[in-house]
Amino acid sequence: YQRRVRGGNSSNNLNHIMEFSMRGPDSGPLHSPAQFVISVTDRQGYAISLDSHDFRVEVSGPISAHPTVSKTGGGYGFTLIPTHEGHYQIEVFHKGHFLFQERFHARPDETHVQFDMDGTGLKGGKVGDSVDFVIRTTDISTGLPASIPPNHIQVHLEGPSSVHPRLTGSGPFHVQYSVNTPGFYYVDVKWNGQSVLERGPKKVLFQDRAGSKSTVSAMTSCKANSPYSFIIKAVGNSGFQISEGNEPFEIAVEGPEDQFSRPTIVDNRDGTYTASCLFYRPNESYTISVSVYGHQISNLSLIHI
Repeated sequence: YQRRVRGGNSSNNLNHIMEFSMRGPDSGPLHSPAQFVISVTDRQGYAISLDSHDFRVEVSGPISAHPTVSKTGGGYGFTLIPTHEGHYQIEVFHKGHFLFQERFHARPDETHVQFDMDGTGLKGGKVGDSVDFVIRTTDISTGLPASIPPNHIQVHLEGPSSVHPRLTGSGPFHVQYSVNTPGFYYVDVKWNGQSVLERGPKKVLFQDRAGSKSTVSAMTSCKANSPYSFIIKAVGNSGFQISEGNEPFEIAVEGPEDQFSRPTIVDNRDGTYTASCLFYRPNESYTISVSVYGHQISNLSLIHI
């Protein structure tokens, strides 16, 4: 910024009217010098030489300071080195007369802040699931949490469908989102437009939920007291086979009471599941139902031989 004010001597002689102007940054990183320069000219724009000791600078905010003003090639300069993040108020006086009041925002330097992130949102999941992750910021110079305005943090996701993550908190930050299309997505976290992920955007996979298109491969008959098993193949609502496990398939058996064992399901971790059951009484009819997420997949009518 640059601002001008006018001042004069005690006799208010117009021939001695002086114009004071100050230029300097309105924000800057912590621990970095912020330079300010005061210029003094007459009405014709010629520089006026003054005693630098007649200037006084008072800084208030997260810390207080009284920078020394010294004569420079371009006028009268002083330096502010902020050690705490936040807003500072700078007031400048000449011979006790108030000249300027400016604000300066000290923000954490990108090279002095460490970002740590963890959560399901950085690992992927299922379509429709709400996933999240936490962003923690640390001021490396102090080891304390770095205070960063939420609007300086941006979270972006790119993939098969548009995603609008929700960012809340002020340190740590919480990010929550869900996707409605299966596939690979790239998660990126930026601070002031610059990615904070050392290896670039994080690649995560979201798979479709198993649905009614899942298939069952089974025999329609079996022998009494012999293990009976069949394979369930998880297929998403999009029609593509799911290559990972953790789908909540359920099996229900109808038949003569107490004449069959409790069915079990083994997750093969490749999108297939092995279901097993034991039937005790021969020459009986049993029905096995397979469902997932409340959707029925298949009904198997078994006749024992």
